[in-house]
Amino acid sequence: MTVGKLWWFEPEDAQQLVNDVLNDSFNQLLHSTRVEGHVVRLRE
Repeated sequence: MTVGKLWWFEPEDAQQLVNDVLNDSFNQLLHSTRVEGHVVRLRE
């Protein structure tokens, strides 16, 4: 029988984790796109 792992987070820890992930993702998006006129394009 396999038992899954249970992770406990304090609300502040979960907020910080989500905040860090979203900030990193947003920064990657900003670095991988450019705006031409009214169009957002991915950088090549």
